[in-house]
Amino acid sequence: MSKLCGLNVVQLREELQKRSLVTSGNKEILVARLREALIDEGKNPDEFKFDGADEDNEISTGTFTTAKMMELLLSMSTEQSEQQSERQTEELKQQIQEQSERQSKRQTEELRQQIKEQSERQTGELKQIKDQLKHVKLEVAEQIEEQSTRIEMISRNLIVRPLR
Repeated sequence: MSKLCGLNVVQLREELQKRSLVTSGNKEILVARLREALIDEGKNPDEFKFDGADEDNEISTGTFTTAKMMELLLSMSTEQSEQQSERQTEELKQQIQEQSERQSKRQTEELRQQIKEQSERQTGELKQIKDQLKHVKLEVAEQIEEQSTRIEMISRNLIVRPLR
């Protein structure tokens, strides 16, 4: 955290912009304008500390420590890992969807084949039943014919021979 006197022109303008104040002028004018704004906010301009200004100042002045550099790199690495993880997740989702579609197509084709085979088998069975029914019909017709002939013969015999 930096005090008012430690801010550079860019940081001064950012603080003024946050407060919707005019950001033009040299450093002295910007400091005076920000000092006034802090007093209006009820804050002591000589004691007020600004967030994030130290880190910006450290980078620009070359006092950025190795630990802070490592922290920044770790943060960037973590972000890259998250992005890579998201990409891999999306790729896996796509692969799973494609595999699911292929499996669905394969299963659909297998079911169609099974239905076709079952239909052919049932058609064959129905044909056999139909043939059996024709055969039974012929047998029944022959039996009816035989019975009719017998009845006719019996009727003739009865007519020829009177009952005693």
